[in-house]
Order: sequence, then C-alpha cells, then structure tokens
Amino acid sequence: PTDSSILTFHTDASTPPGTSTVIITGTEMPQRKDGIEHSTQVVLIVPPPDFTIEVKPETLAVNPGDTVDCDVILESIYGFSSPCTLTLEEDSLPANTTYNFDPATVVPTDSSILTFYTDVSTPPGIRTIVITGSEMTRGNKGIEHSTQVVLIVAPPRIEVTSPNGDEHWCVDKTQEITWSSEGVPVPFVKIEYSVNGGTGWETIAESTDNDGTYAWTIPDTPSDSCLVRVSDAEDGDPWDESDHFFAIFLAGDADGNGKVDIGDPIYLINYLFQSGLPPAPFEAGDVNLDETVNIADLIYLLIYLFSVTHYYTQSPIKAGFEFIRLYWGFAFPDGSPSSSLKTQNSCGREDG
Repeated sequence: PTDSSILTFHTDASTPPGTSTVIITGTEMPQRKDGIEHSTQVVLIVPPPDFTIEVKPETLAVNPGDTVDCDVILESIYGFSSPCTLTLEEDSLPANTTYNFDPATVVPTDSSILTFYTDVSTPPGIRTIVITGSEMTRGNKGIEHSTQVVLIVAPPRIEVTSPNGDEHWCVDKTQEITWSSEGVPVPFVKIEYSVNGGTGWETIAESTDNDGTYAWTIPDTPSDSCLVRVSDAEDGDPWDESDHFFAIFLAGDADGNGKVDIGDPIYLINYLFQSGLPPAPFEAGDVNLDETVNIADLIYLLIYLFSVTHYYTQSPIKAGFEFIRLYWGFAFPDGSPSSSLKTQNSCGREDG
C-alpha cells in the first residue's frame, strides 16, 4: 500500500442465479505471528436469464382499408433461451381491425412482424396497443414483459392537385381537374369552383366518380381569384380546395377588363410597338393560340372584332396592316417608333 488490484469474477453459462457475499482479505507479508491483516467484502449478484421487448417503429399511421406493420423485437440477456409467445390487448384495437404476429412464438434474440389490417369502415383515431411477450414454461410462472405501439388511423382525406394555384386556364378550353383521396369509402364526389376567392361557389359536377380526374370545359367567367373544391358528394366531408388562386382568362382580352373589345388590339399595339406592358396573364394576348404573342395575334383579333374583310376589299392580312398603319400614324405623328418590333413566346423570351 498505497496501491490497488483488479479482482475479476468469471462466471459460466451454468452459474446459478443468486446473491453471494464474498470476503476479501489483505495480509501483511512476510507472514509473522503479529502480522497485520484486514478484510472487506463484495456482494456478487448473478442475475437470472431474462429478455427485453421493443417495437420498431413505435408509432404507426394507416388509412382506413390499408395495412401497416412493425417489428416486435425480443433480445436475450444473461443467456435467456426459452421460447416466448406474443399477444396483444385486443380491446385496445380500433373497430373492424384485425392483426397477425408472424411468427407468434419467438426464441430471443429474434423478432416477429406484427401486421394490422384495417377496413374502410375502421373509425379514425389514435390507439395505444400493449404487446406482451410471455415465457413458455411447464407449470411455473415464466418471465413476462410488455411494450406498446401507437396506432393512428388517419381520417378520410381528399386533396386537390390541379388546379392548385397559379394556373392560367383559357375560356372554352378543356382542362383536367385532378385530386387524390385516401380512406374515402364513398364512390362519388362533388366538384365546385369559385371566381371570388371562395366567397361563392358554382357547381361543376353534382356527383361524379371518385376516380381522381374530371374534364372541365372552362366557363366564360374571367377572374384571377379562382378556386376549385372537391368534396364527398354525400355529405361534403371530407373536402379540399385549391391551395392558391388560379386564373380564368379570355383569349384576346389583352387589357384584362373581362371582355374582348377595341381596347385589346390597341393594348397589343402598345405592347408590340411601344414597349408597353405585356398582357396579364400573358396567354391572354396569344389570340391564335400558337404560344407566341406577335403581330399575327393582333391581326387575328382585328378580324374577329371588325370582320375587316367586310369593310376592306383587300385581304384580311392587308386589312390588319391598314388598321395598324392608321393607328401608327395617330400614335407616331413623327414617323415610325425607334424601338424595333418585338415578339415573345409564352415564357416571356424576346425573339426580336
């Protein structure tokens, strides 16, 4: 002394469990009749074989009508090697839900897959389900441990996927309304639209198949505050609507006043020849629907508005240019504009 020693105990797999008090003595060397000797003790505990049980993942989410599973893991400690049966508290299950352990008997260390089977009528909610692993013995009470899993049955849900915001849909064109649904046990949905940000709604389809898609011919209701809503046709729940506004526009309504009139060709002339503001939405200026806003759209619009071939003996193209020449003379009394003629495609790229 002063010094120390490390005392190591080595047990065998056959060492019986229990608690022992071990005396340790230190004796002065060399041994003399009156040599000093002191003792102390250590308590040695040999635990019995045991096992632990856990679930991964600890939380499960499922839509009514679907299945979901988790791993039930039993781990051996202190040499535990007895088979264990797996059970759960059936009273904690949601209504119309069944389950299965595969396998139902496990020898640790090992695992089992627990699968829950829900029905479309399984009610939504959160349930805490207790799972127990029990040692199989002959007459004696075996070791038993429990864990738990949280089972979340999601409520029925509908989600509008298109239009979902920022789309520009042209009057009289056909567009696809699309949506997804989970856990919805009814076969039909109702589809509506709003042009005032959801203040009022008009029916598109009172009841249509819940197949996730509907072909809609866009009505003549120009607005930049449009929404679409899809709901359960029976009672309106669940439902969902577009996350953001989309626009319904009238082709040729370049100035955005909700109608096609003389102001629109003037607006296009200002845009094309005087660096004026582009149509908003830009697609409204694409009158001939060739994905480009240029002089062809202006001529197309003039023919539509004035039937210029009725007022002029020359061809529609020449008549259109005559209208431009007359307007040009009014807008540019000193001659042609200094800026060059420009066209843009629907992405806003200048082509010259």
